[in-house]
Amino acid sequence: MSAVLMPRPAAAQRLARLVDRAPRHRSRRIKLRPLAVDDAEPLWQATRNPAFNAFLTWPQPAQRSELDERVSRMVAQARARHVCLLSAVDIASERWVGLYRIEPDPVWGGDGWFELGMWVHPDFWGGGYAGELHATGTALAFQESDAPGLAARTAVANPKGWKTLEHMGFKRTAEYEEPSEGGPPIPALAYCLLRGDWEQAMAVAAAA
Repeated sequence: MSAVLMPRPAAAQRLARLVDRAPRHRSRRIKLRPLAVDDAEPLWQATRNPAFNAFLTWPQPAQRSELDERVSRMVAQARARHVCLLSAVDIASERWVGLYRIEPDPVWGGDGWFELGMWVHPDFWGGGYAGELHATGTALAFQESDAPGLAARTAVANPKGWKTLEHMGFKRTAEYEEPSEGGPPIPALAYCLLRGDWEQAMAVAAAA
């Protein structure tokens, strides 16, 4: 999937643009803002649900201080522009819906690709928020960068996750083992979405 591409701005500059433009991107129910240290509270509540922890690549925190430290590290990485970390907020209630991650893809990052990832709070499961958030994040990544494609990865045992990606037009490319902190590797699936395919789908949707 590699291609000969024009030179791109530094990764930090590309990520900074995504963070700056994120508040302009919203869906019917969700708006985006940078991850904040205070978001540790709703994330802590989410980790009290065993089903939420099933697909994390890090252990369920036993104490709130553990999660506070992790979120503080994540915020610091985002401020250093190593990764774009955004909180999704429900427009009507102002409640924290989940976390959205955009960073240079570990495989095709040199070609300008981004990898996407997200967590959705269990209180918002089953209502279409995951698909809405992924659609908003995908639009942000494509519209505010020159990325030729996007990658995403999810656990084999998470059919809701990979069905959401497939519904959005992502194509499965590989099955592999995702490393996890302090535990065995997690069987996972890799997906990709080319810019041209996304633009074509958007044009069809707009004409419908």
